[in-house]
Amino acid sequence: MRERRIDRYFPRCGIRVIDTGRFYFVTNLYKGGPFRLYTGGRAYLDSGVDAIVKGSAMTSNALDLANTVMCSNALEKNFSCRGFLKSVSEPLMKTWTMIAFKGFQMLVGRFDGVRALLKKILRKYLITAPPRTRVPFERSFRIMDDGVIVRDRIGVRPEDAEIFYGEKSSYSFIPSSRYYQRQEGSPLRIRHQEIIEKKENEVVYTREIRI
Repeated sequence: MRERRIDRYFPRCGIRVIDTGRFYFVTNLYKGGPFRLYTGGRAYLDSGVDAIVKGSAMTSNALDLANTVMCSNALEKNFSCRGFLKSVSEPLMKTWTMIAFKGFQMLVGRFDGVRALLKKILRKYLITAPPRTRVPFERSFRIMDDGVIVRDRIGVRPEDAEIFYGEKSSYSFIPSSRYYQRQEGSPLRIRHQEIIEKKENEVVYTREIRI
């Protein structure tokens, strides 16, 4: 493999950053392996494994320090994470609930102490502590000179689930974000080749993302 310009691994947070000079790649293993790959004005965006299992929405894209992360240093070509999919909940506020919430923000939320406490509570319950399901997953990466090979294993019977990957999930968006990157448009997205293996109690998706 050619010499890399940047190759950093941050073990406490599970983030891996690689810049080969030909492409830029970043992932968070403790968050289930969502990743981005950029090259020459094009991009490949992946929010993790999403699934509908018997009518219930699940995702790997959730911060979970209980995930098993296999990446000992920044020079490894192969690294992975595994854990359990998390339940997805997208509750919508009713009109009067939203009015009350906005009123609370205007009257009380402007005080630093209250704002800090509220953020701490919301961060715990809305970001870092989604309920785990019983559906296991594993995502592994192999870094190549000309791209990345990604393999997803989901421990579910194929007939019980719809699996989605290689997309940006709506529930992972940041509502206050003001920025849109041109590479996110369809004509500038990097395409992948895939192999799908359906077994009795497992589905395996292997993608080759070549630049």
